[in-house]
Amino acid sequence: MKKALPFLLIIAVLIGVGVWNQETLRPLLVKYREGILVAQTSSPQTSAPQTQPTLPTQSPERPHGVSDRPQPVLTTPVERRPTPVRLTAIGAVQPIATVLLRSRIDSLIEAVHINDGQEVARGDLLYSLDARPIESQLRQSEAILERDRAQLEKSRIDVRRFGDLLRNDAVAREKYETALTSANVLEATVKADQANLDGIRLTLDYTKIRSPIAGRAGAILMRPGNVVRAGDPQPLVQLTQLRPIYAAFNIPERDLPAIRRAMATAPVEVMARIPGENGAEALGRLDFIDNAVDSQTGTIALKAKFDNTDTLLWPGQFVSVVITLRIDPQALTVPNETLQTSQQGTFVYVVRPDRTVEARPVTLDRSIDGRTVVTSGVKEGEIVVTEGQSRLRPGARVITPGANEGVKDRAKPTKPAANTMATSPNTPGERP
Repeated sequence: MKKALPFLLIIAVLIGVGVWNQETLRPLLVKYREGILVAQTSSPQTSAPQTQPTLPTQSPERPHGVSDRPQPVLTTPVERRPTPVRLTAIGAVQPIATVLLRSRIDSLIEAVHINDGQEVARGDLLYSLDARPIESQLRQSEAILERDRAQLEKSRIDVRRFGDLLRNDAVAREKYETALTSANVLEATVKADQANLDGIRLTLDYTKIRSPIAGRAGAILMRPGNVVRAGDPQPLVQLTQLRPIYAAFNIPERDLPAIRRAMATAPVEVMARIPGENGAEALGRLDFIDNAVDSQTGTIALKAKFDNTDTLLWPGQFVSVVITLRIDPQALTVPNETLQTSQQGTFVYVVRPDRTVEARPVTLDRSIDGRTVVTSGVKEGEIVVTEGQSRLRPGARVITPGANEGVKDRAKPTKPAANTMATSPNTPGERP
């Protein structure tokens, strides 16, 4: 019994502590639970769904930040105006003629009469070669020709004399025929001498090298003192024709029928523009269509000729080529600024008579000089918005500069709507 007494005391103490704790903590637990329930029934966040206020959501018909007041915009009418039908391509400028100037005889260069990059005209003297050996041959040939002409003249006199004697039977026919043969031989000799003399004179002319075209000289490759030979691979200078000049380019084969139809009715105008140079344009005409389509690329080569009087176009230069096929006199057009893009496609804002706007889908054809040709969606005379579309929605009211309505509102910035939600200052559970 004495041994079990300590254990009984420990059990009694534990039971007493448990009873005290239960009596002490029970009121606190009740008050805590009551406080939670009161907070739940009085808080707006935990109220029933039918009485809970909702935050303002973005309406699908009114984009965030768009006001119901009239919005200032710029407008323009849909117009019909003459509009060209054009094709564009990238081309390269090519000279019509390029000449690599070489000597046609073996000689020594005595003088060069041009400078690097000089403009030359057709027939201008460019090089002078040593002509003394050829001049000596010329004088010798002239002397031989004179000798043979003298012999021919004597032979002709003999023929006439023997002819008279033969009619009087004073000479044998054989002598007459011999004289006649000699005269014919000398006549042929004189002709040969004349041909040889003409050849030497032509060779002498080769010592004066002249420009065969009007153009621009490149770098002078051979200077005085150099010996040149006929057939040398090294040219003396390269000449390039600048006026007129070609622009060569390729177009897809699908555009070939339209180009051929345009060329059959009138000359096709072509404009070449230099990229990066404002106003640098040259006007010409389509001059050449290749005789076959390149089967590997599906394109065909064309060339346009330009007068190039101001030498705006330079050989080897890349240019943007614009081909005008025809002029559409009544094309329905709108400025490019009116076009807007959505997931459904391209549309414009059309201003209705009640000064509200409508988002109208449009079908586009081509864009020329800041305006786009529209095939469907709008009509001539309708008013479309060109500036201020970011503030609009379908059905929004608009004003234009100069209108009496909304002038003051347009000058004031739009203020965001104030939050009208408020909680009661006596809400249970809210800290002051």
